[in-house]
Amino acid sequence: MLKKLAALTISVLLPLSPLSSAAQNPGTGPGYAIAYINGLSTDPIGAQDGMDALSAVYGAQYNSQPVSYTLFYTPTDGLMQDVINAFALRVQSSPGLTDRWELIWDTLDGGGGAISDLAVAENPSLSSLVSDLKTTFMNDVSSNVKNVNSNKEFQPAVDQFVSALTTYYAQQKKTLVVAHSQGNVYLNAAYDAVKPQLKADSLRTVAVATPTATVRDPQGRYVTSTTDLVIQAVTLALGNVEPANTDGPILAALSSDTGYGHKFVEIYLNPNYKLLPAVKALADSNLQALQSPAP
Repeated sequence: MLKKLAALTISVLLPLSPLSSAAQNPGTGPGYAIAYINGLSTDPIGAQDGMDALSAVYGAQYNSQPVSYTLFYTPTDGLMQDVINAFALRVQSSPGLTDRWELIWDTLDGGGGAISDLAVAENPSLSSLVSDLKTTFMNDVSSNVKNVNSNKEFQPAVDQFVSALTTYYAQQKKTLVVAHSQGNVYLNAAYDAVKPQLKADSLRTVAVATPTATVRDPQGRYVTSTTDLVIQAVTLALGNVEPANTDGPILAALSSDTGYGHKFVEIYLNPNYKLLPAVKALADSNLQALQSPAP
């Protein structure tokens, strides 16, 4: 509870900071640093939950070396608004679609009812649930439409993250960054700025539910659920996104409580789904490959 209150306090004290950092186990000596960048529709408490979930997986030591955890919080406009923002980019090239907000539902639903059709086929009683969900979704969308503005805070946020990664290198820490959703946009930019300065393979990444066209894992690995409706929306709206590659839960994707199959803790780190083993396997592989920075 104290950690959650602390995360909330950070958001109040630093309302203009697009990427605030809060170290869980700050240390200055060698070892591992695991950082987490949250995704869309995540408040400070939810972001802290994601960091806590990662720390529960790896604990205070890895390979008999200390592990420090850092949360880089990036605020968003909320799930509905974030999806609308992505859809609006598509609308800009097709002005006739401006008022056809029902297409956002089609985008979230896979462009042709793919996910909901599977769910209803498996359990016909879900038909009314899907209908109610669509109605609720449409009402939320119509009440949250805003103009899309350029994010003037993006580069300062990336610069802050670059500074932290550079500090980890100076402290001889082997660093793993786990990014969820739009956090991967920040991660890619920061990684590209820092990587050329590194003289050892001391920085690795784990991209989860990424909306980007590329990832920074040396083998191009990442984890995106096949039933992540938000990533499906971004894929259809923007077109150039890494494809889904890991089986996800069908029924859970229909719930707004799980962010339509997109949430980090409830979906991707849920021990009941295949996604957690996939995320951990990728993280373990990169942790084992990390090299200590030269002193």
